[in-house]
Amino acid sequence: MRRCRTPLRFERRALVDLGGIGRVGATRTAKGPPTASVPARHQNQLACRHVSRTPLGPTRPAAGDRTAKSRRRQSCRTRRRSHLRVASPPPTQPYLGHHAPTGGPSRLGGSRPHQSEHPNGQSKPHHLERHPMKRITVFFACVLATASLFTQTEPELQKLEQIIAVVGNEIVLQSDVDAQVFQMEASGMPVTDVCPVVEQLMLQKLLLHQARLDSVEVDDGEVAAQIDRRLEYYISMFGSVEAFEAEYGKTVAAWKAEFREPMREQIMADRMQAEIEGQVRATPRDIADHFNAIPADSLPLIPEEVRYSRILIEPELTEQQKLTTRIALDSIRGAVVAGKLSLTLAAMRHSEDPGSKYKGGCYEDIRRGQFVPEMEAQVFATPEGAFSPVFETDYGFHFVKTTNIRGEVFSMCHVLMKPTVPASALANAAALADSITVMLSADSLTFEEAVSQFSTEEGTKNQYGRVINPRTGGLFHGVDELERTDFFLINELRPGEHSQPTAVQGAEQEAYALYRLDERKPAHAANPQQDYELFQMQVESDIRQKKLAKWVRRRLAETYVRLIADYDGCAFDQNWFGETAAQGR
Repeated sequence: MRRCRTPLRFERRALVDLGGIGRVGATRTAKGPPTASVPARHQNQLACRHVSRTPLGPTRPAAGDRTAKSRRRQSCRTRRRSHLRVASPPPTQPYLGHHAPTGGPSRLGGSRPHQSEHPNGQSKPHHLERHPMKRITVFFACVLATASLFTQTEPELQKLEQIIAVVGNEIVLQSDVDAQVFQMEASGMPVTDVCPVVEQLMLQKLLLHQARLDSVEVDDGEVAAQIDRRLEYYISMFGSVEAFEAEYGKTVAAWKAEFREPMREQIMADRMQAEIEGQVRATPRDIADHFNAIPADSLPLIPEEVRYSRILIEPELTEQQKLTTRIALDSIRGAVVAGKLSLTLAAMRHSEDPGSKYKGGCYEDIRRGQFVPEMEAQVFATPEGAFSPVFETDYGFHFVKTTNIRGEVFSMCHVLMKPTVPASALANAAALADSITVMLSADSLTFEEAVSQFSTEEGTKNQYGRVINPRTGGLFHGVDELERTDFFLINELRPGEHSQPTAVQGAEQEAYALYRLDERKPAHAANPQQDYELFQMQVESDIRQKKLAKWVRRRLAETYVRLIADYDGCAFDQNWFGETAAQGR
């Protein structure tokens, strides 16, 4: 029998039988893996075009083959009229698992006949049977041969996209599972069981299905902002824009365009979930019941934590000292612009930015929002290859050379010079810190008043000196999280005591600081008295999960769901195929 015909083109699309639900078309381009790009409703027509329109090789088909060619074309036309619709499937769906033996029972019950019966009871020869499955078999045989040809002629062509589940009008692809696993492992969460990932994706599709029914809308600006945040994370993970583009085989712009609709769907699902869960607030009784239900030997051990405050005294700079620094840096800039001094050498000799000093003063592939606004404003206002004037930030004085701008991502080189702090200014800061200590000891000034009057640290001044834990956003810090200097100063204090003035490194320069220990929590077994917020978050999370699970059970009774046999062994939290569900298995 002649091989089925397929186009000899560099860009190829094909449809391959899942042994389950199906595969969607995949496109292989010059770089990067195949990408799913063909809607399910067009896949059969596309495959038929491959089978019937382009010769396989230089030889013409023999005359005897033309009848078979005509049959294949007729099969494709028939298939076009009855192609699979994922949405709103009929009661008797095709079986989902791998092919059952011919004539044997399918996964949905019934059997597949070997042959049709004549009215007189005689069996009709198999090759004369007019059952639609005959045409479908011919069609899939051709397409499977096409896929085999792709594998033989282009080994690098990757496995086509596989639909692993259908939830209502939504589908879950194998690539969705792979992408989620990749993201979790990149975040330091090893995945030993893929079943929870599959269930989470099915839950997301169920939420999305309901969101579409409820006409939930998402603003384009919100989608763009979420994409930018996700892109920033990926670029930081890969190290540069170039590495990101090499990994994905497409430009940032192409990636953002492709990711826009999945991100919109994610936001819609999240919004639907938030609407289902509603406002949740745990009462003290809820927290007490939750605590009493936990066996004593199962309570987690909370490490020692401290809550503390700080006063920071930085030396004051005069306008003359700032002017001296600006003039010196402007002279260096003039030499660089005139070609008398290279920017790389200027940075290595004069820059006080340790992050770029030995890299020629350069930063590459920085997303807008990561640097101080004054610097980014100068970068985007300066043409590529040109130098900005000298300008001031909280870190000192700079000039920049903009080397590349691509949308919201930029590369630049700069030189930073900080005004020299004279010994007299540092001595004045030390003397002020000593005076504050005396007043605190004499109770003539409270710690909060001293913060308000003298502290130069903006981040703590508005919090009465209290230092926020950047990881949790709370006030308590695990002792193992503290900076070395902070730990040794605080560890010797009792609650309510303050330290002596200590020289520390401030954000820009050397400074003096006083610390007060506000509270210390020894290591202990978790309990509501000491860890109320921890128990409150846990109880509220449980309440939200129960509300969502109840909603899922109710929706599954009205929603069509099916899953390929590969995941039959998964122990899902939800009974996706229970007796009350609109089953598809």
